[in-house]
Amino acid sequence: MNQNFKQAADIKCSVKMESETISKNGVSRFLKSIILIIAVLSLQNCSNSNEKHIGEWKGKNSEGEIISLILDKTNNATFVYGNEVMGGDNFAIDGIKLILKYEVDCSKSPIWLDLVIYEQEKNEEIGRFKGIVRFITDTKIEYRVNFDDDNRYENFDSEAEGTIIFEKIHEDNKRANGWLDALKNRKFSFGNRKSSMEKDIKGLDIEYRTGFTTDPLWRYRGVYLSPAVIMKLTNTSDKPISGEIIIKCVFIDNKKQEELSIEVEHFDTPLQPGLSRQFSIESMFRVYISEFSSTDISCQIYINGQLWKAVKIENERLD
Repeated sequence: MNQNFKQAADIKCSVKMESETISKNGVSRFLKSIILIIAVLSLQNCSNSNEKHIGEWKGKNSEGEIISLILDKTNNATFVYGNEVMGGDNFAIDGIKLILKYEVDCSKSPIWLDLVIYEQEKNEEIGRFKGIVRFITDTKIEYRVNFDDDNRYENFDSEAEGTIIFEKIHEDNKRANGWLDALKNRKFSFGNRKSSMEKDIKGLDIEYRTGFTTDPLWRYRGVYLSPAVIMKLTNTSDKPISGEIIIKCVFIDNKKQEELSIEVEHFDTPLQPGLSRQFSIESMFRVYISEFSSTDISCQIYINGQLWKAVKIENERLD
């Protein structure tokens, strides 16, 4: 039996029993008890509603453009719109690392669902996109968010700007996160793709491999692949490598002579002598699996603002 239904049935039974024995002097106490019970159930329903938001959502805005939204249990959010990504591990603007969080207030009517940007180092809020949300079903929501100013919409309009109809993706999002971790920790054969940063960062050797990976946001649909660079940094010196290392990858469509995306990775130091670290940088640009073998994509790799190498993205799968 549904837990909420059972609680409601128990309350109904309790009310019936008490109404049969209640006296005139006990009316006030009885009403207070009912109000308290209703308040408790309201809070529980609010909590349940909040939990329903957690997961991966895919939908379209009023213009028919595809958008994805991931909300996890730690209040982290990822918002994907075309080839633009807000949130995730590589979320940064002008080299400043950022975090995208979400806040839900289901005591409001309609429910508030805000996307909030924080500067990671200072844990300071620097931007907020205010939104409202309603459940059409348990797996379908209407979300209206304002990206233009600080105002909050007061009602829903499926044809209006800022409205997105999302449907929940049932696959467990932890599997996608686990796949990303596995990719970053996977041991690749780099062949002779090796270079040294002796001039800029003493003792740092870099190996790399390129290809296409399954986009984690669409992994279970088996539709898209993303160009990627897998890198392995090794400290060949006898001292730790410290200081900031920022790696920027500019993915380029050589046929169209067009930038596809720019991704930035902040490499955490120190890197101790003799140790290596492997990671991947995936483009937010996606291609159909049936088309990736005919693409002509390159990547310009910048390290601390200097062009290190321009490489071809091999037409092969890395996963």
